[in-house]
Amino acid sequence: MTRTARLLACVLLTGVLATACSAGADQTSGVTAVGGAAPVPAGVDASGTASPGRATGATSARHVLTAGVVVAVDDLAGAARQVREVAARAQGSIGSEEVDLAGATSGRAHAVLVLRVPPGPLDDTVAQVAAVGTEVSRTRTAQDVEGTLTDVASRISSQSASVQRVRALMGSATSLADVVALEEALTSRTADLEALQAQQADVQGRVDLATLTVELRRTSVVAAAEPPRTGFLGGLQTGWSALTTAVGTGLTVLGALLPFVLVVVVVLGVPLAWVLRRRVRAVAVPPEE
Repeated sequence: MTRTARLLACVLLTGVLATACSAGADQTSGVTAVGGAAPVPAGVDASGTASPGRATGATSARHVLTAGVVVAVDDLAGAARQVREVAARAQGSIGSEEVDLAGATSGRAHAVLVLRVPPGPLDDTVAQVAAVGTEVSRTRTAQDVEGTLTDVASRISSQSASVQRVRALMGSATSLADVVALEEALTSRTADLEALQAQQADVQGRVDLATLTVELRRTSVVAAAEPPRTGFLGGLQTGWSALTTAVGTGLTVLGALLPFVLVVVVVLGVPLAWVLRRRVRAVAVPPEE
């Protein structure tokens, strides 16, 4: 009976100790320092909401995708309209658009459209844009911003806690000087917090939507670039090009000098011809006896 009572007492004591430890742990996790803020879990911003584009728990590397494509088209306005349609089908938008029609008569008119599209179908979007005409060139880059977003999120959490501490101190301020000093500190720290949040939103926005720059060039005939020729044919082509260039240059110089030559001939040639003509007449007509 005594042994049973002792065993029952040990079980009850163990249960009481476990309950006390659990309650202490809950109180420790739920209590913050005076004027402080509760720690912000990963993937959640200072307001308590999940960060955009970031899942709580395991995260993956994030990149800012940037692409560009140059397309030669015959109908500039029609091609620009097709590019807008491609952006709409990709659930994207037109960030900016610039159209230059100053060289429409010479074929130099062009348009530049900046598209913001989801990064997933970026390659397919580039292919659809290139199909509106003849593709001239294409570029694509990816910038890893995982470290930047992590650093900014950490700084936002710290700055938010600092703002909350200043607000808590303002509630216990007793003098006007303390209130003024705390208000200045609160204004400065709030401005820093808003700047960090704006930076985070900008980077996250460039992660969520890739940037595709489309340049449309108006041209009637687009010739594929040919590799440079070598050997006899290459030398012949180079020599012929040099000959035509030299002849063209010579004719240009001759055309430029011809007016001056004509002026010299008129100014000096006419008097000289008149003098020579009189001498010839004097020799041809014999003197009378």
